Formats: sequence, structure tokens, C-alpha cells
Amino acid sequence: AAQGLRITQPQISRQIAALEAVVSARLFDRHRYGMTATAEAEALYALARPLCDLVAGLVARGNRVFAAGVQTTRIGSVPPFHPESRLAGLLADLCARWPAAAPGSHLTIVTDATDALIGGLLGGGLHAVIVETDLIPDECDSRVLLQSALDLVTGPTGGAPDAERVLMTTPLVLQGRSSALRRMVDGWLAARSLRPPYILEVDAMPGIARLITDHGFCSLVPQGAYPLSPVLRRIALPDAPIFSQRLVWRREQARTRAVRRALELAGRVELG
Repeated sequence: AAQGLRITQPQISRQIAALEAVVSARLFDRHRYGMTATAEAEALYALARPLCDLVAGLVARGNRVFAAGVQTTRIGSVPPFHPESRLAGLLADLCARWPAAAPGSHLTIVTDATDALIGGLLGGGLHAVIVETDLIPDECDSRVLLQSALDLVTGPTGGAPDAERVLMTTPLVLQGRSSALRRMVDGWLAARSLRPPYILEVDAMPGIARLITDHGFCSLVPQGAYPLSPVLRRIALPDAPIFSQRLVWRREQARTRAVRRALELAGRVELG
């Protein structure tokens, strides 16, 4: 019980003793295997439960009233590849500028996969989302925030950095097939008739990074997704496709303060 209430065992013991003193009745029989509620405790619980439910309802209503009075903007985003990636910089800058641009309001950043973010936007749970797809729902508008060509990222390689040789001799780690980046990579590989012998699917960006740096994998990622590092080598790809990250919002919400503020601030972000 103490663990469930997130208090210490002595605290709950003192509260039980105080309650027994108030009602002038023993509420628990204590024995070597624990405690058993008495008939008096069962009767007290039956009386107290409706009162507890009433209090909980009043607290919940008060929280809803408070939340309605405090403006909270919820922006969804695909997870950045790395803390030093361009998307991570954009999100950090957006959060840093928000208090001055919207005094008294709150900003919440939610990260998830593209499909889940679009679903949250259409369902009304998010005001705007940053996603990696050109397949925008008909009832939405979008603006391109970031564009990057794809690079092949791998550990140190001997000799001339040849993308095709690396892809055919190094285990490849990619996001799952539901991601826009994966679809773009698959299209590029098919256009060049490349069939890497081993492909591992990992959706977590930090996991992909560690597989590259620690375990000899390679991956295809947008330029700027990972910082320069002695243990990483970036190889430009022939005819590399352009990868876009877009801010998307519902057209009917375009004039709301939340969306207008997000558009204004995202448009002012300087990423170098």
C-alpha cells in the first residue's frame, strides 16, 4: 500500500493509527502474514468511498478548468537523428524562442513516428507536426522546414570511399519500412540495382548511431543528421534524393494563434 501511494511504510502506519483514533475502532487485525481489514473497516470504506469519488471528481474538474485557462500548444515531431542534428537544433531553437513570443502559454513537443503524428494532428491532439513525408492529407497544408540530400554514413574505411563497395560489403542498418526515409532509400537502391547482402531494421535513431560507431554498420541518412566525428565517415551518394522535413497543420486551424506562432517561429530559425 505504501508503494502504491508513494509514501514510506512508517507514514502509512501513522496515518492508520490516527484514523483508528478518530473513529474509535480497530480497522486492521495484524498477524504474522500481514494485515486483514476488520468489519469496522469494511463499513467505514463503504461510507468513505462515495466521498472520495466526489473529491476526485472536483479535483479533476478543477484541473480541466485550469488547463482551459492556460494555453498549451502541442507540436509533434519525428525524433531527431542525433542531439547535434539540424532537426534537434530547430526544435531547441523553437522551444527557446517560445516564452518571449507567447508569454503565459506553454509549448509541448511530442515525438513519434510520422504516421502516428499525422493521426494525432487529424484527431485534434496536436496543433502542428514536423514529419518526413510528402504525402500530406488533403485537409492539411504544409511548409518545408529542412531539406537535405542523403549521405552514406559508415565507420573509417580503407582506400577510396566508394558508396557501392561499402553498401555491398558492410552490414546496412535502416529504419523500418513504414518510414518515409526508408521508402526513399529503398527507391534509390532499386534505381541503382543495389541489393545489400544484409539489412537490419531499427527504428530508434540512437540505436542506429551506435551500430555505426561501435559495430561496423553503415546507413543512409540526411546530410547534417550526424555531426562530424573521427569515427564517422560520410560518403556523398550519386544522384542522392532530397529528403524533406515539413511542418504540417490542419487547414481549418491555419488562423489559430498556436499554428500562426509555430509557423512564424519555425520560419525564423537559423540553422547555418
